[in-house]
Amino acid sequence: MIKNCPCCGGQFKVRVTRRLNNNNCEGYYIMCHRCGLETAIYDTIPEAITAWNRRYKDEINLATE
Repeated sequence: MIKNCPCCGGQFKVRVTRRLNNNNCEGYYIMCHRCGLETAIYDTIPEAITAWNRRYKDEINLATE
């Protein structure tokens, strides 16, 4: 499951891009359709989704457990 945007609650889109410095291989990122927030570019869609779903609040909760 992919979460809505952490900034505005908008819907996401999975994007594919070409990496010019990497022999034109594909990279993937998640972008908010409403506000334009996006992840870095990842090698796989699951990596991009994991990054998008990561929330600061979740990281704090893990650190205090």
